Amino acid sequence: MPLAALHVAAIFFVALGAIALWRGGRAPWRSGVRRGLLALWLVIGASLPLAYNRAPDPLEGRYEITGLVCAGLLSLGFVATARSRGLERARLGWTLGLALCCAVAVAELVTDRHLWVPDSYAWVTSRTIVAGPFRNPNDFAIAVSFMISGALGYRHALPVAARARRLAVAALVALACVIVVLTESRGGLMALAAVLGIHAVTALRTRRAGRHTATHRAASHRPGRSRLLVAGAAVAGVVALVAAFTVPALAARNPLARVAASLTAEGTARSDHLRIDLVAAAWRYALRSDGLGTGAASFEPLLAADPAPGVSVRTWLHNSFVELFLQYGVLPSAALALLLLGLIVALARSAHPSSASPGSASPDSASPSSASPDSVSPESASLGSTARLPRAEGLAALATFVALGLVASTVIDAALWWLMLAQAVASTAAWSHAASATAVAPPGAEAPRESESSQTPGTPTERSRARRLAAPVSGS
Repeated sequence: MPLAALHVAAIFFVALGAIALWRGGRAPWRSGVRRGLLALWLVIGASLPLAYNRAPDPLEGRYEITGLVCAGLLSLGFVATARSRGLERARLGWTLGLALCCAVAVAELVTDRHLWVPDSYAWVTSRTIVAGPFRNPNDFAIAVSFMISGALGYRHALPVAARARRLAVAALVALACVIVVLTESRGGLMALAAVLGIHAVTALRTRRAGRHTATHRAASHRPGRSRLLVAGAAVAGVVALVAAFTVPALAARNPLARVAASLTAEGTARSDHLRIDLVAAAWRYALRSDGLGTGAASFEPLLAADPAPGVSVRTWLHNSFVELFLQYGVLPSAALALLLLGLIVALARSAHPSSASPGSASPDSASPSSASPDSVSPESASLGSTARLPRAEGLAALATFVALGLVASTVIDAALWWLMLAQAVASTAAWSHAASATAVAPPGAEAPRESESSQTPGTPTERSRARRLAAPVSGS
């Protein structure tokens, strides 16, 4: 807001993205998924002149295109620099962003005043619904869920000895979860559940894979006491949850109870039908066009000029994927769909040596590479869990990117939406690199950092063995 007041916001973001691209150099674009993001923005960039020429309102069209240019450079710059240590710094950045969002939300609750939200909005009358530094609780809830993933990744990467920082981040994540609940956003709650579920499964698999290692044994002191504390906390949580819905005094102040009650409310049904009608109207306009786009920021003017739009309220489209298809044409939408498909395929790839190593033995053999998960060696277990965190972050970023695009009124020119996609791309690239390294690495070897992709780690004997495993097996 201060930069926009000085009329330098766009220049600042363009410069920031350009500097990040320059610092990244050529090395990041050797990855397939990163090249996919670059290709997406090249296709979108090629469609911008026509979109500006066809914009019904040149001023609104220029605003939207400016936002897209800024978002494109920022997302490409993010991917260019989010390698190796850059990915670790990104986790710290999302943690700091989450702290800022939580501070704004707490200030809303304390002062009973929303920032940048008009009083005409119906939900403003509620003292507990928060929007943070956003104009809409739905946007805020999903953005916070996305940043929670970064904070969990930052906490996971901290050393075990950093107990104070780990505890502080855990408390921040707990506060953020409460704030998402206070938004009373159904989409935000589903996004939060997806993010927490992804990281919980990842933590469970990492714990199981490393339970035989000496590091895990040293970290899990007093296992009986830890299990007792966890069981007690779980029981207390279940009791508190049940009381929050059954005790009348608590249920009246429970945001989750209000969300559950709103599922059958007449206003919720009208809102859902409105979203469907808006998408149907946009689809009709797209079918009547030539497939190259109706112009930047064109949906609202098209809806306003339609004598029979079939919607109860003329408003934003509330679906940024359909908005991209309508206003910028088939090619950018197809490029985005292909990139999302590529990310899903890459994240679904297994990194276990037994499933990907070219030199692995047959399933009937008793080699460590074909052992069951319960009988895997400590070295193989450690090797198989080296890259699980980027995979979890990629899945969480992908889930929140899709959720925000489907729930928000419009985020087609919002930098944060495209930064979610950039985080998914960067994490997927890191996961794919580590999975490839794990597939050919011998037991006991560490997967190399992405910045060291041209080197084989370990001792000379291990490097020689890795080269033999990577070579084609004669006679097979």
